Amino acid sequence: MDFSLIGEKLRAVEAENLRVRLMKQAETHRIAERMPGIPIACQINATETSDHIERAWFGGEGTVIAFFENDNVMVRATVSFLLDFLAQREPWQDWDVCIFDYDVTWCAAITHNDEAKFVRFA
Repeated sequence: MDFSLIGEKLRAVEAENLRVRLMKQAETHRIAERMPGIPIACQINATETSDHIERAWFGGEGTVIAFFENDNVMVRATVSFLLDFLAQREPWQDWDVCIFDYDVTWCAAITHNDEAKFVRFA
């Protein structure tokens, strides 16, 4: 998959720094029974869930970071384009994706099991 079609692919150092910040924020919002080695999207104990990613979770248009965990790729994209892209994915595109703001104050996630969830960290 060419993730650069979604938006700007982040450089390795910036992506790693954001991944570490995301994991640190998610630590206090983990589902206790889940193993630490599984994708972050699957570990998050959400405050809101749905059968799909809700546009309302994003508070309007803007730019977000999307972490496609299975491919270890982070992309900066607009909310609108990213959500349209995810809504059109094929059944075999069973990614674990964390979507969050650059300050990592919240995270929306979709898992390979089609769980959609949201948590506000701050």
